[in-house]
Amino acid sequence: MSSLDIDVLHAFKMLGVSDEEAEKAAMALHKRDQDVVALKADMAILKWMVGTNVALTFIVLGRLFTMHG
Repeated sequence: MSSLDIDVLHAFKMLGVSDEEAEKAAMALHKRDQDVVALKADMAILKWMVGTNVALTFIVLGRLFTMHG
């Protein structure tokens, strides 16, 4: 558990939440943070893929319309 997780656990305990429930809540928040990191990585890949697709589409369309024969 990181120091941030321990701080969250302590904050829940200070609010009067039972030890078991505080630990569950801190673990759920930690899992959520991991999911957000994974989603950000996936979004970076998707942005790169979409950007590449748009650039290649413009290249193909540019060549198509400039080929007057």
